[in-house]
Amino acid sequence: MQYRNNLTSEWANAYFRVVTAFPVYVRVGSVESNSYYGNSMIIGSVYEHRLAEPGDEVHDTHGGVFLVTKAGKVYEARSSVALLEKGAFEKTYGSCEEEWDVSKLTRIAKGRAFSGDDVEGRKTPTHKLGDAPGVPIGHGVHRVIELV
Repeated sequence: MQYRNNLTSEWANAYFRVVTAFPVYVRVGSVESNSYYGNSMIIGSVYEHRLAEPGDEVHDTHGGVFLVTKAGKVYEARSSVALLEKGAFEKTYGSCEEEWDVSKLTRIAKGRAFSGDDVEGRKTPTHKLGDAPGVPIGHGVHRVIELV
């Protein structure tokens, strides 16, 4: 499934500063699944629901959308996490457009620099199957953690 968003229609990277707090899902890790493609295990994502605070930045790049916090933490970000109704091997047609609340963002010329190694949750699986906190979505491929 291809993901698009409403942040920009340009081909170039776009950078935004958060001016009003809003909820966002950030990828904080990965979880093993019980599904395999050949000898390779399918790895799912663990998302955490948190608040993007004023002063944080949203980077819409060719590599994805990232939330860069004022503290310097970098997360892959989603405006929502879709409920997966199909398994990993079932065909999904079309694309999914993420709707970001652009009224709470202001465009900036350049964002804070970071490398791929700085992105949280991109290491080896951080949770074992069955012990990841949160609610399983679909076939155990994505899990969401709610923070209160």
